[in-house]
Amino acid sequence: MSRSTRYDEGTDVSTEQVLKSHEVPWESFTSLRLISDRDAQLIRKYDKRKRDTQAELLEQVGITLWQQSALTSSMGPF
Repeated sequence: MSRSTRYDEGTDVSTEQVLKSHEVPWESFTSLRLISDRDAQLIRKYDKRKRDTQAELLEQVGITLWQQSALTSSMGPF
């Protein structure tokens, strides 16, 4: 459920509307190595989508990441 915030202009805007209206500089975060290129790619794919689409994407990505994790852990550290 979105809360409503009142701005100086007197307009009621939901938190979701505010978040969707701002661009996040994901490229800056990758260049600073705060997140990986893969993380930025996944975030951009997920960002600003409808909730049901986000849920589907999380499910798909979660399965993929779990499979990758299982594969790399079975191969050992090297």
